[in-house]
Amino acid sequence: MITIASPTEFPKHVSYHLPGSKHAFAHGIACAAIADEGRISNVPNIIDSHTLIDALRLIFNKVDHDLTTRRVAFSEPKHLDKIVLTQELVAKSRNLYCLLPALLNKTDLLIIEATPQGCQIGKRPTDWYIDTLVRFGVKVDYHETHIELRWEDKKSADIAFSYPTMTGTVIAIAAASLCLGKSTISNASVEPSCCEQLKVASKLGCLIEGELPEIVISQHSPNSVIDYEVPADRIAAVTVITAGLLAKTSVSVTSSDFVEVPEFIKFLNDLGFPSSQDKTCIKVDYSNRKSTACNLVLDCGSEPKFSSDWGPFAILLLATDSRGFSKLTDDVFPYRFQFLEHLPGQPLANVNVDISHKDGREITQANIFGRLMEKLPGGVSGLCPDIRGTAAIVLSAIISEKSVTITNDFQLCRGYENLIGDLESLNLLTVLEN
Repeated sequence: MITIASPTEFPKHVSYHLPGSKHAFAHGIACAAIADEGRISNVPNIIDSHTLIDALRLIFNKVDHDLTTRRVAFSEPKHLDKIVLTQELVAKSRNLYCLLPALLNKTDLLIIEATPQGCQIGKRPTDWYIDTLVRFGVKVDYHETHIELRWEDKKSADIAFSYPTMTGTVIAIAAASLCLGKSTISNASVEPSCCEQLKVASKLGCLIEGELPEIVISQHSPNSVIDYEVPADRIAAVTVITAGLLAKTSVSVTSSDFVEVPEFIKFLNDLGFPSSQDKTCIKVDYSNRKSTACNLVLDCGSEPKFSSDWGPFAILLLATDSRGFSKLTDDVFPYRFQFLEHLPGQPLANVNVDISHKDGREITQANIFGRLMEKLPGGVSGLCPDIRGTAAIVLSAIISEKSVTITNDFQLCRGYENLIGDLESLNLLTVLEN
């Protein structure tokens, strides 16, 4: 249990250096784990990463994880008769799906005791993930308590997704990297982390033709050693920028590489905050805000749309520091905005959310009637089963009259290294009890 509150005074400007990305690590390791040896740097210190590293220990004799240097090195691959993904392991991260091709490549039998778990924000297309593996030659046997997978005959495949699923794309890229012949992947996700995965596949020796969402992958000159630096966390950038703006503070976020968030920067400019970006820095100026009036329509989902991960943060800004009517829709995760129900006292009466159906998909819509300087009451938060929703509840403490108590930080620790501590070090939050 953690109790937090806004400080008595906020700084005029804060600067924050971004850690490594949760998604980019998970998606990069999906291909890196195919190699006989790998060295990964800038690894985020979060539960999701630790879970994937534990899975690496199932297929490599040597796995060294240095938390101080943020490096992971693995070598001496095993080949086992059987690997079991236990209920305890899969309960920590659904990103284990990303490692399935690499795990199957190093065992005769893979047993999965339960469905890998992540944020509970809507039904995931897990049948697509398994079907994608089947297309590459994986045999699947379903049992009452587990499923068994075998990959005795690897074959190239033509994959055409009906919707650009991110995890499905990661699985398809990794599986194609292990198969002789050409594999085509169509209507794939264009998330930057998937593009990062292709860079790792290329380092493996795969030949990549085209660009996402339409690519062809074929084996070329296999490389047994992989070096990969995890790029900066784009969602951490959005989170810290939102925190600063809620505190009426200008923000700079820095990184060692370009952080690709064009739709969020456009959103900030539309909201009146002068925002700019160069190769290693994003700057957002609160003090010279142009206008508080805005009427925005944001179509959230898989990029290049406004990322679903950014939706909760956009709602906080629009609901508490804007004038006008704005609308957010999300056609990927219908429960993405559920954090509103878990805010202490459910205070944002100027936001209403409803779910409709279109073409067989659930679509959630948030209607936001903007108010300036909307103060929230604070109190004890309910358990929000979503990383970004929990982060939004943390940020709500910045604009709350009383303290906010987070009763369970599991989701937060899955996706952020130390969000509350980082915000406290920037003097945007005060920790009262931990």
